[in-house]
Amino acid sequence: MSNSSYKCHEIQKEIAVAKENFTCLGLNYPSWLDDYSRFKPDAAPLSHDEHMEGLKCLTAMVRRNIALKYIISCHDRFGFKDIFVYENTVTEVNKELIENVLVCQIEKSTLNENPDEKYIAVLNFYFADSSAKEKKLSPWMQHLIDAYFIENIKLSEIEPLSTSIN
Repeated sequence: MSNSSYKCHEIQKEIAVAKENFTCLGLNYPSWLDDYSRFKPDAAPLSHDEHMEGLKCLTAMVRRNIALKYIISCHDRFGFKDIFVYENTVTEVNKELIENVLVCQIEKSTLNENPDEKYIAVLNFYFADSSAKEKKLSPWMQHLIDAYFIENIKLSEIEPLSTSIN
C-alpha cells in the first residue's frame, strides 16, 4: 500500500470513528465531514461557518459526555444512576436535564460574554480541568452541577407565606 493510499485509508477510518461517535451520542454530524477529500493536505481550509459548525458539534459531544459522566457519578454516590440526593430530597436526573443545566448555567453566559469566540470559550471552560484519559467527571464540574440541583431544592423547600385571619 502506498503512503498516500495509507493516509487516505487512515482519514476514512478517522471519519468513520467521528461519525460513529456522533451517532452513538444521538447527534448530527457536519455534512462536510462526509467528504474525506476535505482532509487532504492540499484541500481548501474549512470556511468560518464550517469551522463554527464543527465547534458547535464538538461542544454538543462534550456536553453529552459530561452529562453521561454526571449520571455515572450519581450512581456511584447514591446507588442509582438517575437520581440526585440532597438531605431528605431525591431528584430525578437524566442526560437531557443535565445538558439543559449546562446550556443554561455555562454555555449561554459564556457565549454572551465572548460572542466573537463562540464555542471556543465554552470548550475552553469544559476542558479547563480535564484530561483526555480521565474517565470520571472532574470534581469541580460535579460540584458545579450539584450546586445547581441543591440551590433548586432549597428554593422549592421555601414555604409560601400564609395569611390567617384571627
